[in-house]
Amino acid sequence: MKLRLYVFSRRYLRHPWQLILGITGIALGVGVVLAIDLTNASSERAFAIANQSVAGRITHQIVSTTGSIDEAVYVDLRMRHGLRVLVPVVEGWIRTGPGETYRLLGFDPVAVLGGDQALTSPALNLAVVNLLRQRGSILLPEHLLQPLQAEPGASLEVTANGRTQTLTVAGLIPADKALQSQALSSVIITDISTAQTVLGMQGRLSRIDLVLEAAEVDRLASVITLPLQLLTAAARGNAMTQMTRAFRINLTALSLLALVIGAFLIYNTMTISVLQRREQIATLRTLGLLRSELLFLILGEALLLACAGLICGTGLGVALSHYLIKLASRTISDLYFLNEVRAIYLNGWSFGKAALLGLGATLLAGYFPARDALNIAPELTRSRSRLERHTRFRQRRQIFIAVLTAVMAAVILYLSDKSIVAGFTALALIIMTFALLSPALLVVLIKLARPLLSILFGLTGVIAVRSVLAGLSRTQVAVTALAIAISATIGVSIMIGSFRLSVQDWLAGLLQADIYIAAENGPAAAIDPQLVAHIRKQPGIARIATAGWRDLWLDEAPQQLLVRNLDEEIFSHYRFRDNADTDRWRQFTTTDSVIVSESYAYHHNVKTGDRITLPTDKGMQAFTVAGVYVDYSSDQGVICMYSDIHARWWSGLNVTSLSLYLAPSQDSAAVLRKLHDDLLNRYDLSVRSNRSLRELSLQIFDRTFVITEVLRVLTIIIAFTGILGALLAIQLERGREFGVLRAFGMTPRDLWKLVLSESGLMGAMAGLIAMPLGITLAAVLIYVINRRSFGWSMDFVLSPQYLLSAMVLGVAAGILAGIYPAWRMAAILPAQVLHDE
Repeated sequence: MKLRLYVFSRRYLRHPWQLILGITGIALGVGVVLAIDLTNASSERAFAIANQSVAGRITHQIVSTTGSIDEAVYVDLRMRHGLRVLVPVVEGWIRTGPGETYRLLGFDPVAVLGGDQALTSPALNLAVVNLLRQRGSILLPEHLLQPLQAEPGASLEVTANGRTQTLTVAGLIPADKALQSQALSSVIITDISTAQTVLGMQGRLSRIDLVLEAAEVDRLASVITLPLQLLTAAARGNAMTQMTRAFRINLTALSLLALVIGAFLIYNTMTISVLQRREQIATLRTLGLLRSELLFLILGEALLLACAGLICGTGLGVALSHYLIKLASRTISDLYFLNEVRAIYLNGWSFGKAALLGLGATLLAGYFPARDALNIAPELTRSRSRLERHTRFRQRRQIFIAVLTAVMAAVILYLSDKSIVAGFTALALIIMTFALLSPALLVVLIKLARPLLSILFGLTGVIAVRSVLAGLSRTQVAVTALAIAISATIGVSIMIGSFRLSVQDWLAGLLQADIYIAAENGPAAAIDPQLVAHIRKQPGIARIATAGWRDLWLDEAPQQLLVRNLDEEIFSHYRFRDNADTDRWRQFTTTDSVIVSESYAYHHNVKTGDRITLPTDKGMQAFTVAGVYVDYSSDQGVICMYSDIHARWWSGLNVTSLSLYLAPSQDSAAVLRKLHDDLLNRYDLSVRSNRSLRELSLQIFDRTFVITEVLRVLTIIIAFTGILGALLAIQLERGREFGVLRAFGMTPRDLWKLVLSESGLMGAMAGLIAMPLGITLAAVLIYVINRRSFGWSMDFVLSPQYLLSAMVLGVAAGILAGIYPAWRMAAILPAQVLHDE
């Protein structure tokens, strides 16, 4: 066995680049999967620790549909109902001098210290004592001292709702762990009285946190009635996790695609390894090597490659995750909620999952070449023609299997309803279908291209075509891997382009006002009502539309209620997915009706005419759905209600944004300057023109897909590595052929042209094969994956530039991969490769 192992390993000793490329393919595939898994795990861990750090062992929370709770409720729960472990909380957003936004969390220090279960950290409880010693004091996270240029005892100016106040830094928020420090990085703690003063919530609470036993939960549930609601403490964390679920699933799917490309590379490496050693295998079989021993040698070789690739891939994954977590954190902050993840959560499950996937993909990819080696009789291994005939015969079987996988994908899509996992399973089957069809497509396309190549490149083109066809057993896998990688680029590019155009059209219809004003102090910030009244009186402003948000909870799931005060002309710019004949405007403004976004309708199985029940200040109330409108602002869905209807069922509403429509003769820039000079410079508001808001929205859109672009580039690199390895192996095996051509008078320059023609031809064929697959992938991504992940639909926009870029990418990858093999082959001397003839 030692001799057999030595004989088998000589090939890598003589050609170490094949070993390096094989390990590189595995390392890249495993590294991408591990990086994405660590990114997702770190984000989830940050959510959980953020909730735990500020809630501790809190089991339940009391919230109100009005947005705030009267202090008397807290007094009543403590005095009349005998609850002792409960903490009143005032929560809001503030801005500091440098312009950063932080969450201000106000506790009752006496309640916190009296019920030691409320906060789990003894060090934090000790710091809370400092809040009792000085009025208007706060606790800062340690890492904020330098950026805020503050220190214990110093003063800090903060702004909330247009009012600037000075607070004193009484101490620091200690963090027992690095992740806990990260979770508290955007939280400033103060006493409840100070928080109420800063946020303008005198006499009101944001929520009440409780620690309840099972018996107490049942008793309290019978006491709490609307507008108050009793929620489990886990509800908020679950809501955050659910918000980003689709985003994380899509990242995981892209990483698995990279692993699939890596598996093709491994299969390519092992196939060429077996083909190059078929004479050696025949000799060993003749000398008595058993089939089981041959299988052990080939799979053992694949396993060793996998282990080396896993070691390299683990380091690559950890390094890559530090970059991806920044992109993912920024995307989550742009789309969902303020999120800052600084540390990578290294957990054994992520490493184990990446290792299992890497080993499984490698062994599976190595099994098929090993099986082919076992099924070839030793006396036939020297016959190259038999091998190629066997390859062509196998194409017929692959076409049959491809038909089966295509049917399976169609059946899964038809029967799976809204399952995201089923959608990705069907997507994988579609990729498998094209992978099985690629060899047959390669033969057809090359035969069709033969006349054109003979005209363009003469004899060199003819030889290149025949060489690719003659070496189909070697070329087909490399072309397939590159085609799948390019098709992924096409599919994702079409999807992003279609999405971007859909968002542009949506923004063009939605953003009709001339000037937009929004509160900057976090999601729950409000615009001062007096300021709204002043703006209404300004000359040149024809009308104003207002909007405000109300967070509701139904069955412990958050419901976003958007309340708008608008006129019929503004309402006419809403695009509805249904063509109802009803007077939608009249129904929306005069009856208990709402319109819902497409995402909400999809996730909640709602259509026009249905009724949805919402918790109001007066109890549960059913509202009729007057229409389903196009909206890309939230993948969780939005319920939109007219302000007069809202006033029937809820008291009060914080206006969070204004849309100003100017008179026709007014210059928006001049009005904007006047508003800013007279009013807005005293408030912490975002003021943008129509154009700047559109540009900002598209900038945020583009940022969300940066991480997708990174994964696409990595996938192309993996495929490029595969075709480079295949070309190197093929050119090495054809050394005698090139020596004969040199002996017949072919110059090194002609040899360069031949090798680059072959590699460019393979790249061009990969680009052509990728086109139908890419379009199919785009259709599945748009109509199935995005629909099931986010709930919205979009138009399918096929731009010729995506197909042209696919061809350019394929040819460029092929030519670049052929440069080094061409240089090696052009440098050989005929006598070196023909001396044994």
